[in-house]
Parts: sequence; C-alpha cells; structure tokens
Amino acid sequence: MGELSFDEHYAAASVLTFALVNHLRNEVQTNGAHFAVAIASADSQLVDDHDNRTVVQNLTNLGILNVDLLSAIIDAHSSLEPMHFACDEHWTAAGHEVVARQISEFLSREFDLEVQVEQCKELLRLFCRNSQFLLY
Repeated sequence: MGELSFDEHYAAASVLTFALVNHLRNEVQTNGAHFAVAIASADSQLVDDHDNRTVVQNLTNLGILNVDLLSAIIDAHSSLEPMHFACDEHWTAAGHEVVARQISEFLSREFDLEVQVEQCKELLRLFCRNSQFLLY
C-alpha cells in the first residue's frame, strides 16, 4: 500500500475538518449561542480562489452560516492600498479595515447584532496577536 498523494491527504483532512466544524456548530447552538465561520483570505487566492469557493460551498451545504472575507478583499483589491503585505500573506491595515467592515455587516445582517467596525478591528488585532500573526 503506497503513500497517499497530496490530493488524497487534502480530501481526508477536509472531511475531518468539516465534520469537526459541524460538531462545533451543533455544540454552540445547543448552548443557545450563534455560530458562523469567517473564511480568511490569502494573497495567493486573489489569483485562484478555488479553495475558498469550495470551503464556502461545503459550509453552505452543511447549513453553516459563513462570511467570505476573500470576496471583500477582491472587491477592494483594486484600491491603491495593498490588502496583504508583500513579504507574507497577512492583511495590511487596509486589509483589516475591509475585513472588519465585512464582519460587522455580516453580524448585523445575519444575527441582528450591531458591532462597530472598530470593535471588529480590535477583535482581529487580539486574534492576530494571540496567534502570533504579523499585524502592521
């Protein structure tokens, strides 16, 4: 029996990931809370967003609310400011602004929550700092 190809590993990992996300959603909703997934973007996806579309479709098929941040980044990509750093795929301040606005609008539309863009930006900063991501 040979080793699995990258595609076979990716497919197996995807099945496990979506099963875990589905289980997490069920646990969260059992406790009366809202659940949604924000799908982060990478600079390389501006050229090929196939993986992103697949994630969105799989989450949608499972009935899991999701906000596609890549679409907002692509829409804003034509601005004069870069959305990602040239040295890696993390968001610039302009990218954080676009993502925070998208999340704020999503929370308002889907959960009737009024979360200000600045609050979303602060949550993104905390997440990135705690995940040891490069911020600005």
